[in-house]
Amino acid sequence: MTDEKDLSYQEAIEELRGILQKLQGDLSDIDQLEVLMKRAEVLIRFCSTKIKNMETRLADIIKEIETD
Repeated sequence: MTDEKDLSYQEAIEELRGILQKLQGDLSDIDQLEVLMKRAEVLIRFCSTKIKNMETRLADIIKEIETD
């Protein structure tokens, strides 16, 4: 597991896909399930923040273009 500050959006998505595959498979270890769910939560928050930041940047660019 990579620290999310060193992670790209694409890497986070790929890690989430891997977690999903594990969750859809034969996962009987409740402790591993807890670890996977916590990591998924971190990754989802990371991706959500990236998307929100990009939306803000795009809105700023559009405003700048419209005022020119």
